Amino acid sequence: MSVLEAEKVLNRVLLITKSPESSEATLRDVLGDLGRIIQSSLHVESLRRELSQSELIWRLVRANLEQTLAEDELVSLRVRLLRGVVILGRNLLSMDREVAERLEIRQVVFFFLDQLEGLKTLDADVFENSVVSAFQLLSNLTVNKKTHDRSLLYELVELFNRKAQWSENVTFTVLSYVNNVINDSDLLFEALSKGKGYIIMIDLLNQYEALDTTRDLDRNGLLLVKIFSKLIVHESFFKFTMSYNKDEDSVRFLKVAEALITSKKSWEVFELTVILSWLWELYQKMLVKVQDFFNKAEGDAKIIYEELVMSLDCLSSLVHFEHTRKFLLSYQGVEMLISLLGILHKNIKPKKLKDSDRTKGADQTIEYSSFPHTKSMIIETLSALTYQNFEVQEQMRELHGLELVLSNCIIDDNEPFIKERSIVCLRFLLLNNDKNQEFVSKLEAQEAVPDETLDEAGFEVEIVDGKVRLKQKPKIEELHSES
Repeated sequence: MSVLEAEKVLNRVLLITKSPESSEATLRDVLGDLGRIIQSSLHVESLRRELSQSELIWRLVRANLEQTLAEDELVSLRVRLLRGVVILGRNLLSMDREVAERLEIRQVVFFFLDQLEGLKTLDADVFENSVVSAFQLLSNLTVNKKTHDRSLLYELVELFNRKAQWSENVTFTVLSYVNNVINDSDLLFEALSKGKGYIIMIDLLNQYEALDTTRDLDRNGLLLVKIFSKLIVHESFFKFTMSYNKDEDSVRFLKVAEALITSKKSWEVFELTVILSWLWELYQKMLVKVQDFFNKAEGDAKIIYEELVMSLDCLSSLVHFEHTRKFLLSYQGVEMLISLLGILHKNIKPKKLKDSDRTKGADQTIEYSSFPHTKSMIIETLSALTYQNFEVQEQMRELHGLELVLSNCIIDDNEPFIKERSIVCLRFLLLNNDKNQEFVSKLEAQEAVPDETLDEAGFEVEIVDGKVRLKQKPKIEELHSES
């Protein structure tokens, strides 16, 4: 098999698909010849390289795909021939794409796809297989590329605008193409910051929400995770989420981000920086909204609660990274977290178990206005910031955060784990900090701090020269060594 033979076959394909007089036998004969070219291009690397670098071969591919097809009784066979041309192009792009890009093969593939949709009598399997092959070619054309023509975004928007019910195979190839395309940060800026990719993003969101995350994800699910993992680390993700969507849809996008952020174990520094930038912007907005909710009775409790939980859940997950702690400390994180904790503590009464038991039987829904679990997540984040950080220990006392933590060392059914998290935070606040220990000692002397709280935090009370002091309890190993 040679380049010359491939040229002859592609010329024959062009002639007989154009001619309305071509017989079924002729079409099948050329289909067989084309199949042999495809097989050779797949298995003979030297031929594949030579074909991929031939301008004439790519001009013939282009000429075949940009012709207008007549709809007759042999239309499915003609499309099968053109699909063969697409498959040949797909194979060649695994070697070289310089000529194909220069001849704008992507544009003629989309023209071919447009034509397929207009053929009413086309066999359904031929249609699906042709679409799959076309997007395989497009994926090979864009793989590992960081820049794309801006017109590509509009082609995708038009595709999703016209989207019918895609099969699993079609969906996979389209998602593969989208996954390649969004590697272009500037194109993604157009799609997100300017809202031009709205129809695509909503469709991707619907697909993600349809996943069964209780089971291992299939290949489409894994691709959706890859796509959204790229979206949430783009600087325009938050602007798109909050500016171009209804409140309910903003929450939906944020929930996807929350699921990905809280499940990933490692991040690149630049990824963390982008996420923290929009996450902290969201948190500051929520701080104002929560204040207005309690002070002015403004806002939808459900929306405010869901956005607040998303921001707090992500912060409490990411705060275990040193980069996150540095970020929060440089942006007044301790002050703003204490401020929100104070607002919630002031406006929401702890729920006793007996009160909770009375309401559970009648209504299992979340009481959004009581903002359940939020204080626990704030205290968990403050604990991570406080750990082995003397400056934060001091801030916590000076800004009345220490008192708030002490006040939450209680059982509260609205915050099931708040006592345990508060005790951990208290332990970090007292460790090697005389002023914090003195502050708590005075409260303990006034019986404002239960002895069991200090005991669980790892401290005990002692009286020296008539003054109440705290000292750290000896560890079990130390007791053994003394004996």
